[in-house]
Amino acid sequence: MHAGPDFFVVGAPRAATTSLYHAMARHPQIFVPTVKEPHFYAWPEVADTYYDVDFVSDATAYRALFRDREEGQRAGDFSTSYLFRHRSAARIRADNPEARIVTVLRHPVDRALSHHRMDRRDGYTTAPLAELLGPTASDPRFRREYLDVGRYADQIRAYREHFDDRQLHIVLFDDLTAAPAPTLRRLLEFVGVDPDVDLGSLEIRNHTGSARAGIDGFLRSNRAAAGFGRHLGRRSRRLARRLLYRVDHTDADPTDRELLTELLGAEIPELERVIGRDLSPWTEPGAERERTT
Repeated sequence: MHAGPDFFVVGAPRAATTSLYHAMARHPQIFVPTVKEPHFYAWPEVADTYYDVDFVSDATAYRALFRDREEGQRAGDFSTSYLFRHRSAARIRADNPEARIVTVLRHPVDRALSHHRMDRRDGYTTAPLAELLGPTASDPRFRREYLDVGRYADQIRAYREHFDDRQLHIVLFDDLTAAPAPTLRRLLEFVGVDPDVDLGSLEIRNHTGSARAGIDGFLRSNRAAAGFGRHLGRRSRRLARRLLYRVDHTDADPTDRELLTELLGAEIPELERVIGRDLSPWTEPGAERERTT
C-alpha cells in the first residue's frame, strides 16, 4: 500500500516530535497531514489507552490523509505510538520497504516526568507518580506509559529487525535543544529533501502546565458534562485546555526523580550499546533534569 508516507517519526512521546512536525511542515518539499498522529500502523494495540485519541484504522482513510501531497514531496507520519508498539515496524515495512524511520530519544526520567505532568494537566489522573507506579496502582496503563515507553533499547532492536541501519536515524532530544540547526539539517538530509531550506527557529512545543481549571477531568468526572464534552470534539477540548492551563516550570518532586532513576537507570547503558552513542551526560549526577516539555 505505498501511497502514504515516505518517512515516519515514530517517537518517543514527550520528546519534541510535535516541534519537528511543525518545523518540517514549513519545508516546501515535505508534506505532513493535518492529523499529526493517525496511529494507523499501531492499530489495534494502540486502542488500549486512557487517552482521548482519534485513531485512523481504515487503510483508505489513512491514504486519504496524504492525497493532497504535491509531486516530488516527501510525506511524513509523526505517530509516536509506533516506537513502543513493536508490531508497527513490521507493518510499515510490509507497506513501504524503503521507508525512512526517525526516532527522537529523550532521557527516560525526563520523559516520564513530563508525561506524568501532562497527564495531570489534562485531567487523566490526579494521583502522585509514586502511587501510579506502586504495586496497588488501579490502572497498570500508567506504569506502561511512564516506564515501558521509555525502555528504548528493545524498541530500537525491533526496528532493526525490519530495516537497514541506512533507513534508521536516531536523534537525541539534547541535540535538538542544544544544536537545533545542525540537527535539523542532518534530519532533512536523511529524509531526502534540501537541507539548506531555512525552517526558522525550532520552538519546543507541548509545554506542560498546571491547571487553572481541569476541563478534561471535569468532563470525565461529571456525567452530564461528559456528554457535552463528546459533542465538543477533540480539537475544541484541546483549544479549551490552551485557554485554561498555564505553563508551569516547577521542579518535580525529588522523590519522583529518585524513583524513576531507580526503575529506569539500567536502561541507559543498554541503550548506549544498542545505538552506539555516548550517553554519559545522562548518567552524570543531576542529569535527570526536566526541561520545558
